[in-house]
Amino acid sequence: MSEPLAWNQLPAAAAWLSERCGRTLDARAVIDAVIRRSEPTAGTIIKAPVPPDCRVARIAFVGHMPDTEQVQFEHQLLEQQHGPLGTGMLYVRNEHPRVHCLCVAELTDLLLHGAIDVSQVRAPNDSKGKTIGAWLMPFGTKRAVSLDACGINRADLVALGDELAAGTPPEPAAPEPKAAPEWQELAQQRAREIIKEHKVSDWYPPQSTIADTIAGEFRRDGIMGTDGKPLSGATIKRHALRGISSAQGKQLSTAPRRGK
Repeated sequence: MSEPLAWNQLPAAAAWLSERCGRTLDARAVIDAVIRRSEPTAGTIIKAPVPPDCRVARIAFVGHMPDTEQVQFEHQLLEQQHGPLGTGMLYVRNEHPRVHCLCVAELTDLLLHGAIDVSQVRAPNDSKGKTIGAWLMPFGTKRAVSLDACGINRADLVALGDELAAGTPPEPAAPEPKAAPEWQELAQQRAREIIKEHKVSDWYPPQSTIADTIAGEFRRDGIMGTDGKPLSGATIKRHALRGISSAQGKQLSTAPRRGK
């Protein structure tokens, strides 16, 4: 049996695994096997190539970076290249990733539809498999990726083949995308944490900024709405953040103190 290539598209990976394991596997069976062994919110060993003509930039949310002249300069420079961003977001720098690590939710969509739209890039060199907040430019751009275009590198494919050949029991199946009211509870909890984090620096972000921050983190972690689609900041604000605001803390911090 020959060694796999440095990069193996899923049909070729399935053929190699079939020979390695002594049973017939197709590309969809490979995806299913990877889903079963992967953490639900992390990047998996299956990756989608980033087209060489794509422009990619890293984005951060206001409050997650120090507000320095250098940060503002870089943001303004990249804004001229890529166009404006939404409220509460800053450009950080351009990125040049070659592949995007697909998460479990994206792999599930591949099984359902045979292709997915990619707008955010999860860097494979991230030690935790988390997204680094890199997005296709201009912001909001999406590129379709077919099942057959995705693949696995040599080292990961060999490790998967060894595991399947040995009959290693798969990890429990990943849970379905989080649905209401669970995502609402997570949003409320995270909103309170954000308010507490920024209170120490006497900064009180508006509710819309808090909601946009949570929306970005939910997209990063694969937390979806009831329809299985990413949650927008407006949806989070409307359905989860009623009564949660940093305004009260701001009023308390600025109120004049009375003497005894």
